[in-house]
Amino acid sequence: MKPRYLRTVVLSFLFTIFFCAGEIIAQCGKTKIGTPAGLLAVLQQKCEKWSFDLYQDQASQQIYKDTFPNNCDDSYGNLTCYWNNAVTACKGLVASESKIHPLSPWTYVKTLPSTVRDATIVRCVYKVMGINTLFDDHVVRFGTVLNNPRQSHCEIGINGPYRNCSDQFTLCGTSYTDGQRGFDYTQTQKNKVKATNIAKYGTLTSDLAGFIYPKSSLPNGELCLLVDPNDSNNCMEPESLPGAPNALNSGEVHHVVPRKDRQGCACGRNSMRNAAVISRQLNKVLLNFKRPQAEITAINSLGQNPYSCASNIAPLRAVKPKRKNVRSWRNLKR
Repeated sequence: MKPRYLRTVVLSFLFTIFFCAGEIIAQCGKTKIGTPAGLLAVLQQKCEKWSFDLYQDQASQQIYKDTFPNNCDDSYGNLTCYWNNAVTACKGLVASESKIHPLSPWTYVKTLPSTVRDATIVRCVYKVMGINTLFDDHVVRFGTVLNNPRQSHCEIGINGPYRNCSDQFTLCGTSYTDGQRGFDYTQTQKNKVKATNIAKYGTLTSDLAGFIYPKSSLPNGELCLLVDPNDSNNCMEPESLPGAPNALNSGEVHHVVPRKDRQGCACGRNSMRNAAVISRQLNKVLLNFKRPQAEITAINSLGQNPYSCASNIAPLRAVKPKRKNVRSWRNLKR
């Protein structure tokens, strides 16, 4: 073997080893693979984040929700807002103060440790327009997320169409007999769900075909896979999902009760009864949000006559079905 070729082979092998190690750490944490505490310690630990004291008047609370839709949530009564680190929390505090008091806007400068040497408290340094002095009289705090360990929608009962398939799976060297809260579906589970779906319908088909969602929920420039024939401002979930992986019209295995809640804490399980096949576009729209009742009703309705679990779980290829076997999306009526 030539030295140059040998070097290429060795480098490729080392890259593969490091890449796989990174994948293991990403999924399992820096714990000994094979121990039952491994993945559970990472995903089911206390959900803790950074927050600051919020104004309680209605106008201010609306500003929080409008400014930080991915951080703030009032689905369960009291408004809560959380950030993953102290810097982004301080920036959020400063930005919200500037909107609540627009005549004297603030500018974020930096963070400083607490004067009382408490690692769970960080001072936010800022300046006010027209004043040269730096201020540090506002703080952010690290603590357990309200409604932890779970928000109420994490407890919704789902008995979906794949519940005839076993929940048994292995991840990070540990075997489980039940779906685990906060876990993603393993590739083997995803293959099982998709094989079962194809065995039922002939081609990969959305379990939420006909589901309506607002066009405004899509990223700028993204078009609906199918426009709602009754309202052009809405999108409609198509029936057939023939797209290649990561295409908007590809089929993805979706957690009906979301894997994580709005605050990023463990919520739904990777149980087969919690699974549904939907388009990648709709899966992105529904990411970590409290599920619409229409989705819950539709999936539980399908679960009244669960699919026969497929025995073949070989990796699936995205193959565009023949036209004569699939109804056109544009002519789809449900």
